[in-house]
Amino acid sequence: MNAHRLSFGIAGLSTHETSRSRQLSQWRAVGAAIFLSVAVVMISGCGDDGRQAIEGTVSVNGEPLDKGYVRIFGDVGPSAGAPVEDGRFQIAQPGGVVAGSFRVEITSLQPTGRKVLDPESGKEVDEYVQFLPPRYNSATELIIEVTKDGPNQFDFDLEVP
Repeated sequence: MNAHRLSFGIAGLSTHETSRSRQLSQWRAVGAAIFLSVAVVMISGCGDDGRQAIEGTVSVNGEPLDKGYVRIFGDVGPSAGAPVEDGRFQIAQPGGVVAGSFRVEITSLQPTGRKVLDPESGKEVDEYVQFLPPRYNSATELIIEVTKDGPNQFDFDLEVP
């Protein structure tokens, strides 16, 4: 009987036990391969991806823009954006853009002094409108050149009638 078991398995293990052991080994190998793949991706992602830090100022008719938003986008690479507070904005290197030519949109909302009905809540809320002309946002004329060597400091003095 013992010889019969050896013909179906290894060292006295049944065929089912041998198959299970093989499956476990295969899963361990797959797990190790996945772990190594993730480790390689993480290590290679820690290098320089070419993104650049960007900072600058935004003023309207010579006065710092109190609050707004700057969005930088181009035809290639990632886009970036940052809030404007007290006339300043800053985009750190990990969230920046690569070197190249980019369009810039600057937006800022102002209260109109009127109340409007919020379609979601059904309550009256303050109405806000974009007060910067389209040439600074939806139909932007603002272009910047971001360089690898920096510094990438951009100052925008917007004229609003």
